[in-house]
Amino acid sequence: MVAQASTARSSEVFDSFYDHLVYEMIHQLIETHSERPEEKQNSEELQNEVEQLGNQIGRKVSDLIALKHETKLVSQLEVIKFICVDVWQFVFAKKIDHLKTNNSGTFILIDE
Repeated sequence: MVAQASTARSSEVFDSFYDHLVYEMIHQLIETHSERPEEKQNSEELQNEVEQLGNQIGRKVSDLIALKHETKLVSQLEVIKFICVDVWQFVFAKKIDHLKTNNSGTFILIDE
């Protein structure tokens, strides 16, 4: 019982830390962007910078989770399962609601 409470508390601390870190990174991007007068009106560039930051963080998180994954991800189906189970659980702390496919290599992840 104590171990479960400790694990839950650690998870809450990590989530809080992660939220704060992402908030501060985006806040810093906005401040840096607003200090450049030639780009003050260009919100599209700021949006691109935030998107690039999100892609970098997502790749790194996926890499870290993949290191803990015991099997090699060789097929497309194994990669999709990895995203739906491991990555989704880590990022959203819940299972994905639905996974659909058209059996032609297109997968649709549905989270309601």
